[in-house]
Amino acid sequence: MKVLKAYCRNILLMIILLSTTLFSDTDEGISNDSLAHSNDIDSIEFTEVIKNVYVDKSEQSLIIDSGSFKSCAYRDTSAILQLMEVTEDFRWAILISMPAEIEGRAATTYLLIDIKNRTNMNSWLEAETGRYLGGNYMEFEISTDGKTYLNCRDYKVELK
Repeated sequence: MKVLKAYCRNILLMIILLSTTLFSDTDEGISNDSLAHSNDIDSIEFTEVIKNVYVDKSEQSLIIDSGSFKSCAYRDTSAILQLMEVTEDFRWAILISMPAEIEGRAATTYLLIDIKNRTNMNSWLEAETGRYLGGNYMEFEISTDGKTYLNCRDYKVELK
């Protein structure tokens, strides 16, 4: 039953993404409206093998690309996003977020994105460290035993 349920969710996601790809007006084959729509379907998991993760041309969405279809992992229409780093397993990403509309100096915020669960993890990071770290530089580190760590300021947090 679980296999059938997962199969049906994947078919539904492919139908939604295929229909938005066919009627898209962007070079990347997926419109901003379809990205927002596909991201609203939280119950559907992205089960394809991820081949690429990138920020779209609007610089407001982090895209998961399997080669056969695309989905939105994170979106912020009030900001300009820049992809800093992605782990080799495509599980985690670090983004820089800057306000789209700026007057004067713009604050830069680092975002830790859980690609698999399509979640901004900054709140979790604050709870884990007891400090706000969004304004600080972040980078990934892979240990010799294959564990992934997030280095930020004077903190090192294991990502699972």
